[in-house]
Amino acid sequence: NWLVFAGVAGVTLLLTGLITPKLDSGPLRVLSHSLVQAWQSAIGDRIGIWASALQILKSHLWFGTGIGTFEYYYPAVRSISDTAYGYMAHNEPLQFATEMGVLAPALFYGVVVLGIARTVSVLKHIPRGDDRRLEIAIPFSALGALVLHSHLTFNFHILPCLFLAGLAFALWHYQTGLARHDVPRLIRSPRFLNKTAMESLFLILCFTMITLVAGPLYSQRLVQDAASDIRNSDLHGFAQKVNLSDTLSLGTNSQSYSLAVMMPLGVLAQDIKPVTPEDREKFIKQADTLITNGLAANPLNVDLMIQNATLSQLKGDDLEAQSILRRALAVDPLSIESRMGLADQLDRSGRLKEAVEVLNAGLDFQYGPERAQSYMEY
Repeated sequence: NWLVFAGVAGVTLLLTGLITPKLDSGPLRVLSHSLVQAWQSAIGDRIGIWASALQILKSHLWFGTGIGTFEYYYPAVRSISDTAYGYMAHNEPLQFATEMGVLAPALFYGVVVLGIARTVSVLKHIPRGDDRRLEIAIPFSALGALVLHSHLTFNFHILPCLFLAGLAFALWHYQTGLARHDVPRLIRSPRFLNKTAMESLFLILCFTMITLVAGPLYSQRLVQDAASDIRNSDLHGFAQKVNLSDTLSLGTNSQSYSLAVMMPLGVLAQDIKPVTPEDREKFIKQADTLITNGLAANPLNVDLMIQNATLSQLKGDDLEAQSILRRALAVDPLSIESRMGLADQLDRSGRLKEAVEVLNAGLDFQYGPERAQSYMEY
């Protein structure tokens, strides 16, 4: 009966679409439009991201770019029509490969295969109708859905998903262990540590892990707040947040350096109240130190590269400024600031033809809404 009903419904939808070929209506056309839209949003845009991610993988096949660095390498290989932010690959195995090398997804799929094999082996020995089958199938299905969906998104980079995955895995492992009659293994503390010492050690480890995770996260929040303070002319709040951001990140947040260097560069670039030669040297040295430390934390920070080019220009070294801006464009071809800065440098040096070529080279790219103002100036 269900097959007959499905057949009748399918024929009805087909005839409805054929009878109204000139009308933008009808269930089949609505369904077709919905499927196309779903494909474009779920798959279409991601194909370009995956192709670009594969370019990164080719250059870092065995060891990857480093955990958490995908977004820094992505702009250099993005396609011309891509307007994605490029923070994630939208495919976890592919992101594992680009950041940790090809062995990482091999390990990932190895764990998945072993999990499936354990589940199938256990279910073979549990009779149908036994509640234990359901107790195993529920967490297994939850983990399976998470793994499948991770091929289109970044579930394993979202803490709430990881918490739920850990719970589902623990339940699955416990239930399959009961079905296999596994003997639980007890982990005993060393003889020289009593209960109080073990509890204290556990709390210290927990606090350390929370600090290591929360520090960089809050550091990034402080960077965003500091940028808001500078727009509101709150210099005191700006300075406090930038310094605290650098401290919490243990000097690894390059964006805090990029914000901090705005102050000495701003003083050097202003014409209202020229600084003395002695103060000028101090500000140049301060800016140079901040930029050097920031690029040590992240050599691919385009904002710091642009600021470094500005500093070189203030020093009178236009050739070095042009070289730095070219490197910045190689890292992120969509950086309008780098492109316009390089064109200005070439124009001032009398190389107008090269300046026009640099500007024209950026016209084929598609820029996202976050670059709208810069694009209008461009």
